[in-house]
Amino acid sequence: MAMFYLHGFGSRFDKQNQKIIDLSVLGEISGFNIDYSKTEEEIINDVSNQLQNKDVDLLIGTSMGGWLASILSAELLLPFVAFNPVISPYKTLKQYIGRHQDYYGNHYHLLEKSLRQFRTIATNGCGLIFLDEADEVINAKFSKTYLDEHYHVILYSGGSHRFEHVPESIDEIDKFKIEGCLSWGLLSD
Repeated sequence: MAMFYLHGFGSRFDKQNQKIIDLSVLGEISGFNIDYSKTEEEIINDVSNQLQNKDVDLLIGTSMGGWLASILSAELLLPFVAFNPVISPYKTLKQYIGRHQDYYGNHYHLLEKSLRQFRTIATNGCGLIFLDEADEVINAKFSKTYLDEHYHVILYSGGSHRFEHVPESIDEIDKFKIEGCLSWGLLSD
């Protein structure tokens, strides 16, 4: 299975990241560094351009990457898995408006005008959602309630926003890649 990983805000794609290493038991993972200070349209275009040259079976995203995976799933008809996805980028990221540095020391300038135009998480894709109950950034109980009627949502006790239950999620992801989108018409019997 070929997967494309969408990292979170202020982060980067790193093949040595423990999530990527854990997920690699399911297949090959590619990705690239996403600049979330761009407009939503620019971000979607950047990722779509990256995906054009790849035969991707599954999108996987964490936090803002989970939000982005839901949007791309609906637009590109690709199944996705999201760990602690952002529901409303404006609400979650408004504290980062202005000039700042990401976790790796890179400078960015997030404009309020751009951030206000980000839509909420897509609810019409084909996805599997994992949440850590002790997420200190996003309210996991709200996310579960909001997403439950649209996706299969699994809530783990404990954890954090970084999502600490990837190894425990592997079997569910493997099952989802086979059965999860049959009714959506993405995969055949």
